[in-house]
Amino acid sequence: MTRTPEQRLASRIVERHDLTPPIDIAALTKQYAALEFAEWPYECDGLTIGLTSLPRPRVFIRHTGNTLRQRFTMAHELGHVLLPWHIEEVACSPRVGSGAFFEGGLREREASTFASHLLVPDRFLEPLCAVEISMTDALKALEKAEVSASASLIALARALPPGVAFVVEDRIFSSRGTVLPATNFDYWRNRQAWNSAAASHGRTRLRGKSLRWFKFEQFEEPAKVSDPRDSTQLLRDAIACITDDPREQKRILNVVNGVIGAAMTDENRSSPARALATMRHRLRARADLAELLQEPDFDLFLRRRAFAHSNH
Repeated sequence: MTRTPEQRLASRIVERHDLTPPIDIAALTKQYAALEFAEWPYECDGLTIGLTSLPRPRVFIRHTGNTLRQRFTMAHELGHVLLPWHIEEVACSPRVGSGAFFEGGLREREASTFASHLLVPDRFLEPLCAVEISMTDALKALEKAEVSASASLIALARALPPGVAFVVEDRIFSSRGTVLPATNFDYWRNRQAWNSAAASHGRTRLRGKSLRWFKFEQFEEPAKVSDPRDSTQLLRDAIACITDDPREQKRILNVVNGVIGAAMTDENRSSPARALATMRHRLRARADLAELLQEPDFDLFLRRRAFAHSNH
């Protein structure tokens, strides 16, 4: 997935200042704007003025008693200051939604995306998404970023491959491309469906909240394939095992290649393990491929493609 301008800017700021969580967001904001904390009876948590009219913009942060919320608000306001096309004076109550995007209008979502990538940088997340790290350890490490549970999970989910989901207070946070066993999580009605669909799952706590995590695929380094057949032949042989209809064989071949091609974004090429888990998860979402997934030649095909698609 191509990174947005606000994501790229946040990464440049992280590199320029060599930032490591927990980031001193107040000190960083003061390098680019005048920062003041105040109390007011209005709903907005932050206010930025003078983006074009003052030599140095002024950022006002409302005292809320919630340190994590204030940190995110400061990073959000810094986004307004640094994103060059943000020229309006804005009063903000940045909130983190449970979906793929943050709440609010376009400018608000851009500022919140900037804040997320600044407070929880990509380079901080990468080691937490390694194959060998446990989900509990990854979530514990996120505490260091000093952001809310929602902001933590949105950040972690953006770095994980398809096939991972978290549930906090019945709110679902999932990595991009994840196929969920149900559209909601009801402990009594579909708990077993979630557990059965997951390769592994568990419970822990994050920022004082009970959290359930689910991995719908195993994340493992694939074994090298020594078979002399190339990838195309492995796929054709696997398909031939489930149908002898030439038209159906061609359809399945096109479907498999289409699903894999769409799944192999830049981030999902970061390692053979991630590539393999991504392909398996996306293919399992196709009911018409269930029989194919059981074929040994198809497993060889996927492992061969995992190495071919990986950047390593």
